Order: sequence, then structure tokens, then C-alpha cells
Amino acid sequence: MTIIGVEWSGSNSSPTLTRIGHDGTHATYSGPASGGTPFNAFGTWGNMQRVTVADDGSVTSTWGSFCYSDSDTALGQVMVQIPAFLFWTDTLNYNSYGGHARYYIADLSDIGQQITPYGILVAPHVLSTSDIHPLFYVDGSFVENAYVGAFEGFLDPNTSLLTSVAGRLPSTIDTNTDARSYAENRGTGWELTTIQALSALQLLSMVENATLNSQSAIGNGIVGASQPANTGATGSTGTDQGNLSYGTGANNTTAMSYRGVENLYGNLEMVVEGINISNYPTAYIAPQSRTRPVYYQWNELGSPYVAGPNLVNSGSGGWIKAMAPGTGLFYLLPITSGGSSSTYFCDQTWMPSLSNMVLYQGGNYADGAGAGIFAQRYEQVDTYPAGARLQYLPSA
Repeated sequence: MTIIGVEWSGSNSSPTLTRIGHDGTHATYSGPASGGTPFNAFGTWGNMQRVTVADDGSVTSTWGSFCYSDSDTALGQVMVQIPAFLFWTDTLNYNSYGGHARYYIADLSDIGQQITPYGILVAPHVLSTSDIHPLFYVDGSFVENAYVGAFEGFLDPNTSLLTSVAGRLPSTIDTNTDARSYAENRGTGWELTTIQALSALQLLSMVENATLNSQSAIGNGIVGASQPANTGATGSTGTDQGNLSYGTGANNTTAMSYRGVENLYGNLEMVVEGINISNYPTAYIAPQSRTRPVYYQWNELGSPYVAGPNLVNSGSGGWIKAMAPGTGLFYLLPITSGGSSSTYFCDQTWMPSLSNMVLYQGGNYADGAGAGIFAQRYEQVDTYPAGARLQYLPSA
């Protein structure tokens, strides 16, 4: 059994989470004692890896093999392969228990196992295929692996293709419509990183590191620089990490990597696909699909987009205190401000006006402690220059 979880309490300002087992107690927790190295060969975390993916979606090499390279895309784009996993969020007694929420991750082999919810009179939750994270559903069909760009996107001016490769200055692209086109130019299945992928990485980090302070757990990232840095500082052209996490708290100019995804926060903010925000401001989420343009376009609030929570209007920058919890909800979006760089979620959210908006994630090279895995910026028009990251959506 590989069911492990963490417990968050909204009444506790500390970002540290309690590690818990399948019955919700710390005493029965059976996973690694701490994040990082102990997780390198454990569960989903141990099976994540950098690979190269050809434009037709085939995996052509894996990190550490003779032909693999972070800096040569002759074999395809450098991506992080994430194997499918189960997740469950326990908020069945959220209001009754003062803001407690539990986040669980399990292997597919744990289907049929039980999790004890928060509350004496609540029946156990039996893990099933309905608990597979939405990252692993494309057009409603299950896929065994997901593929997220290992590096921030570089726009090849000769081909108008978005690339994921080491040793390039990541591109600042004027609009997310343009960025989407550059990703889709690679062929069917190539898109920008989705809200499902971001959510999966946030959940994996939360459960692995048992903290909401990603900068303290992994590293500050490039958040105190005067300009963005080239990609590849955490790949085979720099410090060999492969699928490991890397970072430092010694400065604000060293690249970070979470399980092979370099600069998941800091350096350049990344546009996130599949989420649009109305001027209420309500978040609207779409499932993943290879059949764009119906699903992926800015300013779309109708079907297949489904209304989610109302977000906090944080103006020029507010510290996140709480993010949307809910049984079955996979995303983490800011609903309350009032935290700080060392309390609650430890990251900032920016929403300069109330209008239809899109999401940019992670903070940039000058955002300091406000950047992090939960940092989110919402901009009102499709003309905000930012970075972009590739994602490949495989077919079933």
C-alpha cells in the first residue's frame, strides 16, 4: 500500500503540513520521512523521469541512456514523463472541523484500498478509477503517462515552433494565443501546460515535502535577478539531476527543478491552459483535449468550461492564505489573502483588475519571496508578455 497524505489546517498559519497515513493519523504514516532523496525511488515521484518525445508523440530516449541529451532535440523535445496516480482530497467535514483538509496520493495498484475521512461518522472512501488525477484523462479517456516540458519554452524563429531544450534563453511571448499556436505547430497533442498539469505538480510537491513553502523545501529559484536566465542549469549541461529536485536557499539567482521540471517557479511566469477567469472573478476549468480550438482559447467561459470557485481579488499583490478546497476538486486556486512569505501558502497572487483574465503561474525572475509553486498572476487581456511551457497530450 502506497497511500500517503498530508493534513492542512486553515487555523494554523504554519506552512508545515502533518504527514498522515490512510487512516488519517501520523502514527500510521508509512512513506519516506522527508522530501527529496527519500522519495527518489518511491511511488510516482521515483518513476518520474526526463525523456525525449518526437513530434508524433513517441518516446525516443530516457534520461541516462546513451542517446539522451538535454541540449539536442534531434530525438525530440525534452519532457518530464509523469506516471498516472490516484489522488483524493478529504474535505467532507471541512466546515465542522475548522478548516482541515487532507490531500492523499496513491499508486494505481491501490485501487480498492480505503481511506478514512475526517470525521467519526463518515464512511471510508474506497479508491477507484474515479480518483485518477484529471491530468491522465485526455478527451475523456485514460492515458498511462503525461508529458510536461522539462524546460521553459524557446520559440525557434526559423520554424515558429515552441521547443523544450537546455541552453536556450526562454522566450517571452506577447500573447498566450501566439504561444498556443507555437505549441500546436508541433502537431496533434502538443499544447501549452494545462491547469491539470500544474495541479498535479503542486499536489505531488505538497505531499512529498509536507509543506506549502516550496522555496524553503526545494530552493528559492531565480527570483532576484535583473533578467531571465538560460535553460539547462539543472540538466546534463549543468548539474546532473535527471528526475531529481534541485535548488538552493543560498541565493535568489540559482535555477530550481522539481522532479525534472526546471524553473517550475521563478525565471519566467508561465501561461496556463484550460483555465479562464470571468470578471466576478470566477474560475472556469476545461478538461484536457486534443481537439482544440473548442477547448483551448482565451475568453471562453461556456461549455466545456465549468465554473469553479470565486478567486480573491488581490490587486497588485496579496499573500495567499487559503486555496480552494473541495472533495474531488483537483486545482488549487487562491480564495483568501492575508498570509505572508513565511505563513500559510507563502506565495503571492496578483489580480490587477476585474475583467476576463487568464492565469500565469510561478512568479518571475524579480518576484523574490512572492514567487513559488502556488504563485499566480491573473491578467485581463490576451496581451500580457510571459513565458510558455510545452505539454504533450497522448491519445488513449
